[in-house]
Amino acid sequence: MDSARSWLQKLQPRDKLKAKKRDEDGNNDGDGDGDSTSPVDEALLSDVTKQKVAAAKQYIENHYKEQMKNLQERKERYDSFYPCL
Repeated sequence: MDSARSWLQKLQPRDKLKAKKRDEDGNNDGDGDGDSTSPVDEALLSDVTKQKVAAAKQYIENHYKEQMKNLQERKERYDSFYPCL
């Protein structure tokens, strides 16, 4: 469970990025200058999202491999205790 918690804490900075973007949008005085920075923010968010997706994928794959390994070990132990079944 600790590994899941640490993994989720790595993903929490997204809230800070959203708040920062919201503040920038709120301070826009309507002259159109705020629109020039939005593609940069979108690219940054896109990169952050890609990193999060990669981290989630790696976490899921590692968890799956570990579960399959544990299942195989459990099956081998069961077979060694009950060879006739």
